[in-house]
Amino acid sequence: MSFESFQAVYGRWRAMLPAQVGKLFAGCGFPWWIGGGWAVEAAGGRQRAHEDTDVVVLRRDLAEVRRQLGDYHLWQARDGFIKPLARADAIGEEISQLWLRRNASSPWELDLLLTPTDGDDWLYRRENSVRRPVGSIGFLGVDGLPYLRPEIVLLFKAKLHRGKDQADFDALLPQLSAEAREFLAASLHTTLPEHPWLVQLRR
Repeated sequence: MSFESFQAVYGRWRAMLPAQVGKLFAGCGFPWWIGGGWAVEAAGGRQRAHEDTDVVVLRRDLAEVRRQLGDYHLWQARDGFIKPLARADAIGEEISQLWLRRNASSPWELDLLLTPTDGDDWLYRRENSVRRPVGSIGFLGVDGLPYLRPEIVLLFKAKLHRGKDQADFDALLPQLSAEAREFLAASLHTTLPEHPWLVQLRR
Protein backbone atom coordinates (compact mmCIF):
# COMPACT_ATOMS: atom_id res chain seq x y z
CA MET A 1 0.00 0.00 0.00
CA SER A 2 1.39 3.40 -0.99
CA PHE A 3 1.73 6.21 1.54
CA GLU A 4 -1.13 8.07 -0.15
CA SER A 5 -3.38 4.99 -0.08
CA PHE A 6 -2.54 4.38 3.57
CA GLN A 7 -3.55 7.93 4.49
CA ALA A 8 -6.82 7.52 2.58
CA VAL A 9 -7.69 4.53 4.81
CA TYR A 10 -6.18 5.44 8.19
CA GLY A 11 -5.97 9.23 8.13
CA ARG A 12 -3.52 11.90 7.07
CA TRP A 13 -0.07 12.67 8.47
CA ARG A 14 1.10 16.05 9.70
CA ALA A 15 4.40 15.02 11.16
CA MET A 16 6.13 16.98 13.91
CA LEU A 17 9.23 18.93 13.05
CA PRO A 18 12.35 18.11 15.10
CA ALA A 19 11.93 21.26 17.20
CA GLN A 20 8.39 20.16 18.11
CA VAL A 21 9.70 16.73 19.06
CA GLY A 22 12.24 18.42 21.32
CA LYS A 23 9.45 20.29 23.12
CA LEU A 24 7.38 17.11 23.46
CA PHE A 25 10.19 15.24 25.19
CA ALA A 26 11.67 18.19 27.10
CA GLY A 27 12.44 17.24 30.70
CA CYS A 28 11.71 13.55 30.25
CA GLY A 29 13.76 11.09 32.27
CA PHE A 30 14.67 8.69 29.46
CA PRO A 31 16.87 8.84 26.35
CA TRP A 32 15.35 9.32 22.91
CA TRP A 33 16.64 9.93 19.40
CA ILE A 34 15.15 11.26 16.17
CA GLY A 35 15.68 8.73 13.40
CA GLY A 36 14.79 8.22 9.75
CA GLY A 37 15.14 10.95 7.17
CA TRP A 38 15.57 13.71 9.73
CA ALA A 39 18.62 11.90 11.14
CA VAL A 40 20.02 11.56 7.62
CA GLU A 41 19.63 15.30 7.11
CA ALA A 42 21.14 16.14 10.52
CA ALA A 43 24.18 13.97 9.78
CA GLY A 44 25.00 15.96 6.67
CA GLY A 45 23.01 13.97 4.14
CA ARG A 46 20.59 15.38 1.61
CA GLN A 47 17.59 17.57 2.36
CA ARG A 48 14.33 16.04 1.24
CA ALA A 49 10.62 15.83 2.01
CA HIS A 50 9.64 13.91 5.15
CA GLU A 51 6.45 11.85 5.11
CA ASP A 52 6.66 11.13 8.85
CA THR A 53 8.92 11.64 11.85
CA ASP A 54 10.53 8.70 13.63
CA VAL A 55 11.55 8.82 17.29
CA VAL A 56 13.48 5.92 18.83
CA VAL A 57 13.12 5.00 22.51
CA LEU A 58 14.29 2.03 24.56
CA ARG A 59 11.62 -0.61 25.10
CA ARG A 60 12.65 -0.85 28.77
CA ASP A 61 11.56 2.80 29.21
CA LEU A 62 8.10 2.20 27.76
CA ALA A 63 6.16 2.91 30.99
CA GLU A 64 7.86 6.32 31.33
CA VAL A 65 7.37 7.02 27.62
CA ARG A 66 3.64 6.34 27.88
CA ARG A 67 3.34 8.70 30.85
CA GLN A 68 5.20 11.40 28.92
CA LEU A 69 2.79 10.96 26.00
CA GLY A 70 -0.34 10.82 28.11
CA ASP A 71 -2.12 13.48 26.02
CA TYR A 72 -1.87 11.33 22.88
CA HIS A 73 -3.74 8.36 21.49
CA LEU A 74 -1.30 5.52 20.79
CA TRP A 75 -1.84 2.92 18.09
CA GLN A 76 0.12 -0.27 17.56
CA ALA A 77 1.51 -0.62 14.03
CA ARG A 78 2.50 -4.00 12.62
CA ASP A 79 2.65 -5.61 9.19
CA GLY A 80 0.90 -2.69 7.51
CA PHE A 81 -2.01 -2.56 9.97
CA ILE A 82 -2.70 -0.38 13.00
CA LYS A 83 -4.72 -1.03 16.15
CA PRO A 84 -5.73 1.37 18.95
CA LEU A 85 -3.95 0.95 22.26
CA ALA A 86 -5.99 1.60 25.41
CA ARG A 87 -4.17 3.09 28.41
CA ALA A 88 -4.42 -0.18 30.34
CA ASP A 89 -3.29 -2.38 27.42
CA ALA A 90 0.05 -4.14 27.58
CA ILE A 91 2.28 -3.97 24.51
CA GLY A 92 3.50 -7.35 23.29
CA GLU A 93 7.16 -7.99 22.52
CA GLU A 94 6.23 -8.42 18.87
CA ILE A 95 5.18 -4.74 18.67
CA SER A 96 8.05 -2.39 17.87
CA GLN A 97 6.18 0.59 16.42
CA LEU A 98 3.55 2.98 17.80
CA TRP A 99 1.77 5.80 15.98
CA LEU A 100 0.62 8.90 17.83
CA ARG A 101 -2.17 11.39 17.27
CA ARG A 102 -4.25 13.64 19.53
CA ASN A 103 -7.61 12.02 18.78
CA ALA A 104 -9.55 10.24 16.04
CA SER A 105 -10.08 13.40 14.00
CA SER A 106 -6.46 14.60 14.29
CA PRO A 107 -3.59 13.80 11.91
CA TRP A 108 -0.82 11.39 12.83
CA GLU A 109 2.14 13.27 14.29
CA LEU A 110 4.82 10.78 15.33
CA ASP A 111 6.10 7.27 14.61
CA LEU A 112 7.55 5.86 17.84
CA LEU A 113 10.04 3.01 17.43
CA LEU A 114 10.77 0.70 20.38
CA THR A 115 14.28 -0.72 20.46
CA PRO A 116 15.43 -3.64 22.63
CA THR A 117 18.41 -3.58 24.97
CA ASP A 118 20.57 -6.02 26.89
CA GLY A 119 22.08 -4.37 29.95
CA ASP A 120 23.89 -1.29 28.66
CA ASP A 121 23.77 -2.45 25.03
CA TRP A 122 21.39 -1.40 22.27
CA LEU A 123 20.28 -4.38 20.15
CA TYR A 124 19.32 -4.35 16.49
CA ARG A 125 15.81 -5.75 16.74
CA ARG A 126 16.09 -7.79 13.53
CA GLU A 127 19.27 -9.54 14.70
CA ASN A 128 20.23 -9.23 18.37
CA SER A 129 23.84 -10.22 17.80
CA VAL A 130 24.28 -6.76 16.24
CA ARG A 131 24.74 -4.46 19.23
CA ARG A 132 26.40 -1.32 20.51
CA PRO A 133 26.56 0.51 23.82
CA VAL A 134 23.38 2.59 24.25
CA GLY A 135 25.51 5.68 24.82
CA SER A 136 27.06 5.36 21.35
CA ILE A 137 23.97 5.13 19.13
CA GLY A 138 23.22 8.84 18.89
CA PHE A 139 24.71 12.27 18.28
CA LEU A 140 23.65 15.85 18.95
CA GLY A 141 22.63 17.81 15.88
CA VAL A 142 23.47 21.45 15.37
CA ASP A 143 20.00 22.20 16.75
CA GLY A 144 20.98 20.53 20.05
CA LEU A 145 18.57 17.61 19.56
CA PRO A 146 19.56 13.92 19.77
CA TYR A 147 19.60 11.97 16.51
CA LEU A 148 20.26 8.32 15.71
CA ARG A 149 23.71 7.79 14.22
CA PRO A 150 23.68 7.53 10.41
CA GLU A 151 25.19 4.04 10.24
CA ILE A 152 22.32 2.74 12.39
CA VAL A 153 19.70 4.59 10.35
CA LEU A 154 21.18 3.06 7.19
CA LEU A 155 21.14 -0.42 8.71
CA PHE A 156 17.37 -0.15 9.11
CA LYS A 157 17.00 1.34 5.63
CA ALA A 158 19.06 -1.44 4.04
CA LYS A 159 16.33 -4.05 4.42
CA LEU A 160 13.73 -1.88 2.65
CA HIS A 161 16.17 -0.58 0.03
CA ARG A 162 13.67 1.77 -1.60
CA GLY A 163 14.73 4.51 -3.97
CA LYS A 164 14.85 7.07 -1.17
CA ASP A 165 16.96 4.69 0.95
CA GLN A 166 19.52 4.34 -1.81
CA ALA A 167 19.61 8.11 -2.21
CA ASP A 168 20.13 8.52 1.54
CA PHE A 169 22.98 5.98 1.47
CA ASP A 170 24.65 7.75 -1.46
CA ALA A 171 24.41 11.09 0.35
CA LEU A 172 25.72 9.76 3.66
CA LEU A 173 28.48 7.46 2.48
CA PRO A 174 31.09 10.25 2.13
CA GLN A 175 30.18 11.45 5.65
CA LEU A 176 30.71 8.09 7.37
CA SER A 177 33.82 7.64 9.50
CA ALA A 178 35.95 4.52 9.11
CA GLU A 179 34.41 3.17 12.32
CA ALA A 180 30.87 3.83 11.06
CA ARG A 181 31.63 2.12 7.74
CA GLU A 182 33.07 -0.87 9.55
CA PHE A 183 30.01 -1.18 11.79
CA LEU A 184 27.57 -0.94 8.89
CA ALA A 185 29.54 -3.37 6.74
CA ALA A 186 29.84 -5.93 9.57
CA SER A 187 26.14 -5.58 10.40
CA LEU A 188 25.08 -6.03 6.78
CA HIS A 189 27.40 -9.00 6.39
CA THR A 190 25.57 -10.61 9.33
CA THR A 191 22.02 -9.68 8.35
CA LEU A 192 22.00 -9.11 4.57
CA PRO A 193 25.21 -10.65 3.21
CA GLU A 194 24.23 -10.12 -0.44
CA HIS A 195 23.33 -6.46 -0.03
CA PRO A 196 24.78 -4.24 -2.81
CA TRP A 197 25.90 -1.58 -0.31
CA LEU A 198 28.64 -3.92 0.89
CA VAL A 199 30.57 -3.40 -2.33
CA GLN A 200 30.63 0.38 -1.83
CA LEU A 201 31.44 0.13 1.87
CA ARG A 202 34.49 -2.04 1.19
CA ARG A 203 36.05 0.33 -1.34
